[in-house]
Amino acid sequence: MEIKKSVSFITAAITFISLGFTPFNNAIAKKTSEPVAHQETESTAHEKSSSKPTEPAKKISTPKSTAHENSNKTQTTEASKNKVPTASASVTTATNTINKNFDSWAGRGATLTPKNLVDALSNPNITNREEAALLGAIADRVNSLSTWSPSSLSVIDQKLKEAGYTGAFPASSYPDGKTWVWEGMTVTLTPVKHSNPLTYTTHVSFTQKQLLADINAKNSKLYGLYAKAVTNLNNSYSSTGVPKLGYGSNQPLTSSTHLMQGPVGDCYFVSAVNGVLQTNPQALEQMIKPDAKHPDWFTVKFPGDTKSILVKLTPAEVAAASQVVGGGVWLAVLSNAEAQYRASHSGDADRTDKHEGSLDMLHGGSEEQTFPLLTGLPYQTVSLKKQSSTALGNGFQAMVANEPQMSAHPGYYAINPQVGINTSGHALLIVGYDPTTQSLLILNPWGSTGYYNPPSMKFSSNLPTKEPQNGNWYSMQNGLFTAPISQLQSNDFVGMTIPNSAANYF
Repeated sequence: MEIKKSVSFITAAITFISLGFTPFNNAIAKKTSEPVAHQETESTAHEKSSSKPTEPAKKISTPKSTAHENSNKTQTTEASKNKVPTASASVTTATNTINKNFDSWAGRGATLTPKNLVDALSNPNITNREEAALLGAIADRVNSLSTWSPSSLSVIDQKLKEAGYTGAFPASSYPDGKTWVWEGMTVTLTPVKHSNPLTYTTHVSFTQKQLLADINAKNSKLYGLYAKAVTNLNNSYSSTGVPKLGYGSNQPLTSSTHLMQGPVGDCYFVSAVNGVLQTNPQALEQMIKPDAKHPDWFTVKFPGDTKSILVKLTPAEVAAASQVVGGGVWLAVLSNAEAQYRASHSGDADRTDKHEGSLDMLHGGSEEQTFPLLTGLPYQTVSLKKQSSTALGNGFQAMVANEPQMSAHPGYYAINPQVGINTSGHALLIVGYDPTTQSLLILNPWGSTGYYNPPSMKFSSNLPTKEPQNGNWYSMQNGLFTAPISQLQSNDFVGMTIPNSAANYF
């Protein structure tokens, strides 16, 4: 599974657990084949809405010609008053934004803590897109700390050595309360006692000086995230600042709707949403109802939940969420609602405050929990290590034979209900099965084009000349790639999330 436990930023702590990684493609830096924990892939907006609603003219008792002139004047005045300028990203703008707003973000403190960041992200008064985009980027940088998987403990070892410790550092004897600066963030590592598997709580904070150094650094990761968030906000809001859902009667959601996981640990969620897009995209539209009086409020009703969830979305939360190519806030709305659902069912009293969905939507979960929420069907996880290639092939053959239907991708039968597939730290979706070649069509929530190695979670824009120590490189097109059934027992994949109705097949 992607992770076993959710983690809250509201308690100002992040637990190091295995989350879904995303390759980072800096807006100003070259792509590299080295993995960067939860860093964004580049996406290009293919669509822009040009609708710009204006205020209706007010009726006034004047002669016809004068009324027409005054009506136009009223429209122009109201539209100008409500107009939100299109944002543009630059290092200078980001620097000025930090200098102007850091004190308010940090609550007049010397450092910006996760709790301060929750308050800022959830603040409906922050409507400036440059500021909202920068807050989203900072949240993503903070969240990148929570993406260290157990296989990355050597990184922590190295940082502890740099901090003055010597020798080996077994996981059971990591020192408490040690602080160091990692990629511009002040980090304190504390092992969680009696946790199994062992996890690590960190307190992360930024000083104003650290943020300024980070945004101005050569090939700055923070700037890359910020620039992408600016583009997404421009595409997701109208000229008057009203959020655009991103679908409608003339532009419905389809199986081709392109999602791209951002630099946050919600691969489990994006993959499950991709599953619904492949089989019943209109079901996603039916889950969301805009509020007639508040354009940035939405009511979400999941098929797997008995209650409706109110989402009060802010631009900064949209900036921090995974994205729909072409713009639109519907994915951020569902993500926020899913996080609120998970927080309210966690049994953790610290996660029930008014911001429970704000940064909680940046943390990992599992497909075994999310598929039932989005579909209303029970799911379970099966290990691929206990399955033979023959048994897996027979299982998928039985699934598609039960209700044979070609997918949107030629040559592949649709998998319905949806089936997820997992690596040791990432959740993906099985889109289709080809019985002739006995291969699966798999969708990576990164949504990117390039080469992907599951065991290492590495991404490369070009096929690396040096193979990784284990696993295979798969060629992706907008996240889609083919994997033979015979490779499912390799180190590439570890498990599947299947509907209970398919349990007899595997």
